[in-house]
Amino acid sequence: MGLAARTIRDMRRAANSGADTMSRFRLARDQLLYRVLRLVPLPARTRHVRFRGGGEITYRLLRGDILVIREIWTDQSYRLPFGITPRYVIDLGANIGAASAWFAQHHRCDAIVAVEADRENAALLRRNTAPTGVVTVVEAAVGPVDGIALFERGQPHLGRIGPSGQPVDMVSIPTLLEHLPPGARAELVKLDIEGGEEALIMGPLEWLERVDAIVVEFHLAVVDPLPLVARVEAHGFRFIRGGTIPGYNHDVFLRPQLIPEGAMHSPSAGTHGVIS
Repeated sequence: MGLAARTIRDMRRAANSGADTMSRFRLARDQLLYRVLRLVPLPARTRHVRFRGGGEITYRLLRGDILVIREIWTDQSYRLPFGITPRYVIDLGANIGAASAWFAQHHRCDAIVAVEADRENAALLRRNTAPTGVVTVVEAAVGPVDGIALFERGQPHLGRIGPSGQPVDMVSIPTLLEHLPPGARAELVKLDIEGGEEALIMGPLEWLERVDAIVVEFHLAVVDPLPLVARVEAHGFRFIRGGTIPGYNHDVFLRPQLIPEGAMHSPSAGTHGVIS
């Protein structure tokens, strides 16, 4: 499919996801601007849109924000397989709150802990999730232990822990679990932290005992996912590569009891050949 055809397709899908005329217009127009912004940066003014079925988001006229809105709200890329409906979610790398707001809207979650280190993103995260009444925002980076990290702010959706940058708080997942009700399990952890997944998964993993599912984006330019997959699988998870389940494109770790018997028709677990 050519660029023009993809752009028209994305504009149509975006328009169909809007709840009112202005939202449909803005969402469709911004898919066109997504292409233009690659060549001609524009002032990063904000947009506010409402979606069919409920939910609303404020975002900036930035390629990263437009992409996040399209993937999460238009394409619904965080649909979970096998009818999984988590009540308690930890959103690592929450960005402007698009995923947290989507989880709250579509799964009627009881509590979501949203973690974001970038100050500007965190401000929009609070704005976008406040109407849900279930999201606790933690403005910090996530890492294997509590402490201080250096945060490199590149594009607003690409900030990461690095050898240089601004000092920020770093929180561990055991600390984040304390924001959930006593004894509650994190029924879903969304993990998209721009390469920080390596330090997190290679660190202490006792917290996995209180986790049922992980949706992860491995950043292959900076990490080797094979040892990370092996470590998580060793704690009782099954790894399912994105695209194995029809209509579901994210890599996911699931407790075996969440996978219906006979649901998988092709090999998808194990650390050999699951990622290329």
